[in-house]
Amino acid sequence: MKKLNRDVAAIPGLDFVRADSQTIGGRGRMDTFRYRSHFPALQGFPPTVRLEPGIQSGKQPTATVEISSIVGGFLIEQDAADELDVEGIQPFEMTLLHFRRKHRKYSRHQRHGAILP
Repeated sequence: MKKLNRDVAAIPGLDFVRADSQTIGGRGRMDTFRYRSHFPALQGFPPTVRLEPGIQSGKQPTATVEISSIVGGFLIEQDAADELDVEGIQPFEMTLLHFRRKHRKYSRHQRHGAILP
C-alpha cells in the first residue's frame, strides 16, 4: 500500500495530503491527493482523489468491473481526446472483491451467471 501511495504521488499534478490520509486498522489506508482544478470549486466536491486500498480476509467472491471516468467518456464520445492530446482515459477492467461480500443478509446473489454467497 505504501508503494501504491508513492506511485500515485509521483503522478504530475497530484499532491499527497497527509492531513486527510490515515491508516485504517493496520490493514488499510485512506490516502487523499489534491489536484489543481481548471474550474471553480463546487461545495462538497473538493478537487481531490481518494484511494482506499486495503487487505480483507479472504479472496472470494470477486467480480470483474469496468472502471471508467465520466469526463473521459465524454471526451471519447465527442472525439475530443485526440484534439486535446489527452491520454489514459480509456475504460479498463479490474477484478475486485464483490460489493455484497460483507452483506450477509443477502445470502445469494446472481451476477454474470455465478451464484455468490
